[in-house]
Order: sequence, then structure tokens, then C-alpha cells
Amino acid sequence: MRNLVPHRILVALALVIGAAGVARAEIGTSSGILMTPVTAIYPGDEITAEMVAPQSFRFGASSENFARSLGDVVGRIARRTLMRGQPIPLSALREKEAVIQGKTYSMTYTSDFLSISGTGIPLQSGAVGAIINVRNPDTGVVVKARVAEDRTLIVEVP
Repeated sequence: MRNLVPHRILVALALVIGAAGVARAEIGTSSGILMTPVTAIYPGDEITAEMVAPQSFRFGASSENFARSLGDVVGRIARRTLMRGQPIPLSALREKEAVIQGKTYSMTYTSDFLSISGTGIPLQSGAVGAIINVRNPDTGVVVKARVAEDRTLIVEVP
């Protein structure tokens, strides 16, 4: 009988804490429009405007981690499967790659007094603005380069 008393106290405490948690969740609840797939979108798929639609949702205090407009999703690539009717997390999207691993691209290094141009082979694919490792096919030297909008590689020197 003595062991039941602490158990009852713990159960009562859990119920009180649980009720307080529900009350807090309701205070921060709001509604808004989030983007959702109209059909399943699979990893590697490039998202088009026809693949998504806005939908009204009730959510907690923050919806900033989810796509809220077409601009947040169109032209981006799905990192994982996105299910129909579910909000699209921004973390489930990536930028479209401008350079592809293993292909040859123009590579340049420019300083105040020197400009060197050549070719480089990316060791990984990368989107515009990404810093990636690139191998010089003539020397075998690996350097860090930034992917430019025109799909060239700009060598970065620390």
C-alpha cells in the first residue's frame, strides 16, 4: 500500500503538467498559408508551379521553417519525398546544381596582379554560390572554388 502513494502522486503530477502543455500550445497557435505538394514529390525532382498549391494550416508559434510561397519552392530540388497535402519544410529542399561532379568546367583565379585561367573538375556537384573542391586535371592539385552564375569556378584563396 505504501508503494501506491508515490505512484498516484506521479500520475497526478503528470496529468497537471500535460494539461499545462496543452494550454501553452493553444496560446501560440495561429493559422496561415503554407505550400503543399498536389501529388508526391520524390528526391531529386525539380519542383514546378504545377506540383504545389497553397493550403491553409493551423500551426504553432513559428512557421518560418516551411515554404510559404511559390518563390520558396519553384526551381528547387527535393532532398526527400514530399507527401501530398503536407507542408513543405525548407530543409527538405536544395538549390539546383549549376555544376556536376566529374565534368570539366572553366576555372579562374584572379588577384590584384595576376589572372590565371584553366579547367577544373569538381569533386562534388554544387549550386551557384557553393564552395566546392575542384581538381586541376593537369597537376592533380585540389583547390576550393566558388560556383559562379555562369557555371564557371572561381578559385578561393584563404
